[in-house]
Amino acid sequence: MSADVLREYINRTPFHLVTVFLPSGKTVTIGNPEFAMFSETGRTLLVFQGERLFIIDVATAEAAETASD
Repeated sequence: MSADVLREYINRTPFHLVTVFLPSGKTVTIGNPEFAMFSETGRTLLVFQGERLFIIDVATAEAAETASD
């Protein structure tokens, strides 16, 4: 998965939910672009869901899709 693709999905206007598919079979949904942040290198994506924090290694993410796809 490319950090550039994820950034594009997260920065779209209007924003649509983004679902990231992880190698474990789990998914992480980004419900608001303000709740997602990339590390300086773009290798790591932090996603907040309420009180939960997901730390995603972007290089190992299998895919991502938006609600509009």
